[in-house]
Amino acid sequence: MIAVVPSLEELLRDPSRLDNLDQAALAALALKASTAAALIAARLTVAAASSTAPARSAVGFDAAGEIWLTVDEAAPILKHKRRWIYRNAATLPFVKRLSRKSLVCSKQGIDRWLATRRA
Repeated sequence: MIAVVPSLEELLRDPSRLDNLDQAALAALALKASTAAALIAARLTVAAASSTAPARSAVGFDAAGEIWLTVDEAAPILKHKRRWIYRNAATLPFVKRLSRKSLVCSKQGIDRWLATRRA
């Protein structure tokens, strides 16, 4: 017998529908939910990066779970000024250029880069 797997919207309306699902159906739903969450986070990252709002904390996460920081947030971690990051962006492996004047920096990339510098 094949169980009908409810949609995520149906589960939000009636969570008791999870009680009738087998382990494979639950795993499939968990995969769908995590994929949807990753896609939403990636879209928020793009929206936040293209926003011109000056005050924001971390730019966000992408689908791979990468944390993206603004140049203002990355500068103290790197112990350099913003200008240094912009000037060296082409050679820094953790920098992603969104436009000619807009950059974001990968938090995990910064950590890896700093670890190689300290070693």
